[in-house]
Amino acid sequence: MVVLSSESHRLVDVLKMKRSGARNSGLLDINNTEIYGKGMAAFGREGAKAPLKIIHASSSQFGYQGFIHLNEFPELEELHISGSSVTDGSMGGLTGQRNLRVVRLGGNMISDAGVKMLSPANPVVELDLSKNQGVSDKCLQRLKSFRELKSLNVDDTSCSLKGVQTQKKALPDCEIQFQQQRF
Repeated sequence: MVVLSSESHRLVDVLKMKRSGARNSGLLDINNTEIYGKGMAAFGREGAKAPLKIIHASSSQFGYQGFIHLNEFPELEELHISGSSVTDGSMGGLTGQRNLRVVRLGGNMISDAGVKMLSPANPVVELDLSKNQGVSDKCLQRLKSFRELKSLNVDDTSCSLKGVQTQKKALPDCEIQFQQQRF
């Protein structure tokens, strides 16, 4: 497992761990670090041989550069990238993913346009879009095709109660978090 604390946040540390075989665990945890997304390029070139399944990069600078390299990890199942400067432009990095089950993108700068990059071909069961003001009922309309979805968080977005209720009818087995209430 690659886990970096706030004291060891340099790319050099990632590369040392990679060489030591730490990459083989399937988890990269750079939460609360100052590693920029560009570090994913170095990790990805050789790390793509590793079956990286989970990336935790919340409260980091993962943002755009990190997403560019996501296609180097085709086995990726979980993406925890809340509060990490993700924009609609970043979301294009999700287009090649086909195994994502958990996607947490709360507290970024994503809108309906960015969510379009997430393919219904992914077996997404949990999606957190909270604290993204650009996410609206238009996004909910698109998510109706995500038949595997069991948990959706749209707290502090531009979604409406009517949109959430319509979504619930379309996906009755999906629990929706909206305005601190569960539907």
